Amino acid sequence: MDPCSKAQHTALSLLARRRHSREELRRKLTARGFAHRIVLKVLSECERLQYIDDETAADFFVEELVRKRSGLLRIRDAMKARGFDQDLVDRMIDRHQLLEREPELAAAAVEKKRSALGRETDGRKRREKVVRFLRARGFRPSTISVVLEDGDP
Repeated sequence: MDPCSKAQHTALSLLARRRHSREELRRKLTARGFAHRIVLKVLSECERLQYIDDETAADFFVEELVRKRSGLLRIRDAMKARGFDQDLVDRMIDRHQLLEREPELAAAAVEKKRSALGRETDGRKRREKVVRFLRARGFRPSTISVVLEDGDP
């Protein structure tokens, strides 16, 4: 099998598992040792056939992170790690109204964790656990404050 066909096969195999950004697919093909010009050719062909589309991949990825009740900071960092450019990240944040929805997502995450938090009898320790939990999920400090003010964690 010639290198171009092998690179195309590898790309299709990666794309069969999940959607990838152009940059993420480029990194993976390069890491597998394919020459730069072959990688560019495969990426162009994948775009021509609409196998990769950053806008669609970003949309699906944000939806997945929202379902997992991730905060804005985690979503932003995860998108950058996947190779989405800053303009696309900002558009997705606007499209999914993440700034407005973040307190709702944080409250839902805390609600799902409520049974584990309920075992803690000390109110101060329970609040500290909520703060750590929400920080780890990528919620902004201002959102965490809003959730803590809105009710007993």
